[in-house]
Amino acid sequence: MKTTSNPNPSTTAFPAVFNKIQSGKLFNTNNLITSLNPESESNQIEYKNIINSISIFQTFLLEYYKYINFNSSLTFAASQQIEYLFSLLYCVSHKGGWSIMNGNNYWPLISKYFNSLQAWKLRQDYDKYLFAFEKTWNPSSKFDDDTNDKFLTGINPSLMKTVDFYRPSLLANEITSVLIHSFYDEDCIVIPEMANKFLKINIEEFSIDRLRTMTMPLQYSDKSFTLDKLLCMNSFYTEFPLKEKLPLYYEISEKLLESIHWNSSTNLLRYIPETPGLSSPLIIILKNSFFLIGGQSYTSLNGVYITLYGKCEWIGIPQAALKALVKKVRKDQGVDLYDGSWRPDEKYLLINNIEFFYTLTRSGDIFMAKSDIVYWMYSELGVICQWFMLPKNRMSQISDSYYKTKDKQHKVNFPLLAVEYMNMHLPDVDMEIFALLKKIFVESIDEGYWQGIFIKETDDIRTCSLCGKDLVWRYFRCNKCRIQKDVEGFCLSCKNSHKCSEIENVEKFSSVELEKLYMRLDKSNESHQAQYALKKVLIREPHKGCGDKILLDTTFCYVEEKFDLPKNEKQIQWGMNSPCKKKTNNVSYLDVDECYKRKGMKKQKIREAMLNPLSGPRFNYVVDMKKKEQEADLAIVEIPRSKRKTNNPLSSLVKKTNNPELSALISIDRKKELHMKNNIENKNVEER
Repeated sequence: MKTTSNPNPSTTAFPAVFNKIQSGKLFNTNNLITSLNPESESNQIEYKNIINSISIFQTFLLEYYKYINFNSSLTFAASQQIEYLFSLLYCVSHKGGWSIMNGNNYWPLISKYFNSLQAWKLRQDYDKYLFAFEKTWNPSSKFDDDTNDKFLTGINPSLMKTVDFYRPSLLANEITSVLIHSFYDEDCIVIPEMANKFLKINIEEFSIDRLRTMTMPLQYSDKSFTLDKLLCMNSFYTEFPLKEKLPLYYEISEKLLESIHWNSSTNLLRYIPETPGLSSPLIIILKNSFFLIGGQSYTSLNGVYITLYGKCEWIGIPQAALKALVKKVRKDQGVDLYDGSWRPDEKYLLINNIEFFYTLTRSGDIFMAKSDIVYWMYSELGVICQWFMLPKNRMSQISDSYYKTKDKQHKVNFPLLAVEYMNMHLPDVDMEIFALLKKIFVESIDEGYWQGIFIKETDDIRTCSLCGKDLVWRYFRCNKCRIQKDVEGFCLSCKNSHKCSEIENVEKFSSVELEKLYMRLDKSNESHQAQYALKKVLIREPHKGCGDKILLDTTFCYVEEKFDLPKNEKQIQWGMNSPCKKKTNNVSYLDVDECYKRKGMKKQKIREAMLNPLSGPRFNYVVDMKKKEQEADLAIVEIPRSKRKTNNPLSSLVKKTNNPELSALISIDRKKELHMKNNIENKNVEER
């Protein structure tokens, strides 16, 4: 919790402040400023500068005091730093609440309003003092009453992990291949609007309106539909390879950085068959639906996801928490977590103490994540382009992940990838990568268990159709099951349990070719001609895209980074049943009945006058009365011209009391302050 060396004397006596609020005496007389800070001078801050926030502040004090219910730890925090908590709640609510704040990782953007307090500290304080308060009070983000009654006090908000957002302010003036490769070492990151603002990809070509003009058939529930027909459904999920639409393919391919291109020279997935969604881009279209991706079968590959249309919500479960979630879902829901029928939400994961990542992306954002984390991506209506990368600099971690799941199904057959890569590039292979690939391949060959006569395969079968294990050199196939059960091939273990008699022994390459490859691996420093019999894949040429770096437009500023505190009309949506709602009505400070008595006007016309600024003389009357009552009630002190200050009134208060929390109540524009100061000085010179 934020602390100061000299606590505010007025806030340490919080019950007394609360009593003043109840009696209606706190914010309608001159004690407004002294209630916030008794040591401040009246000429250092004026009521008009904070009047827009005070009506909400009063509501907050009342509701928060009821919420803490004399809890000792919360009462002490409230009494010491009530303005800080109010400002923090105000900022978070303005951005949509705790979940959206975490999903977009806005915490670093608001630190400037809290004397540059670090983002992790702001998040920590909010989790500890305000999370439960928001979930019980704010109607736009509150949990249901049953959840609040049973589980809220036991929820640990820190279970929701934020994803790092690399905004322009964090990226200096360029994005290079070195920086991209450093991103591959992170669990997950987001680069907001990189696709459209910096790579200049025309994402309008991927809008729903443009895509529906393409009369391509889309698959849904094993049937073909046009996009127009799919959009008439309440929900659907469909996909198609980007290469089927060459104009769209080149729109992305030619503008990507080489380091994130699917055909990058550093991406080892070029040495496996071209597979949409794995080694080549796949377009995914969703409406009120989700897709599940990631897990151990992806062996820690790096996924690249570009949100081309709409908004997307991502929930990721790390491997450490996945086992507990699988058991919980099977017990509670009776379903398999991976069957695509169940999707987690924030409340379910928090209640069941499951750690998870949460992020939100919008059109143009690029999301990069390791496939160790299982992700659910949901969208009300969205278009996403997705593929995977196997960067050379991560081969060590990926090989470790492969060995941990060696006897399970993999999306990539690493032994065959090793054969393709080493066959093509020996002896010009990095020694570390060579050692890893050689070990993967050599350990996958079990020569002693294979006997009999083998014929050369006609189709490149890479996985066992029964258990999903990698097929590296020799395997078996059943001609009868190939036709009846679509079983292409199976490994030695599955062959022993197979009862059919029409079994054939198949090999990818002969034992002579295998011996020659072993010889080349043992003499890796010598140059040898590539073995044609080992080539199973049409290896794609490296693609440069737009190059290895792009310069950032330093004048560009994201809308989301313009984090101005809300004005009077953008206040927090407090509970409609709040007892202070009527007291904090911002339409007018006049009493309608009193206006009616004085002027003899109908109440309806008075209300129209207060709500409609174009209501003629009636409005002028209301404005005049409002000004008179405010001046009489607030008794604003007129400051002599020589002592008036044109800079932000909170600045001097912050400097004198060393209490910067109040600076968060208004937006500070330094350039405007300097401009006003210069104008006043010039005016004073002219008068002299």
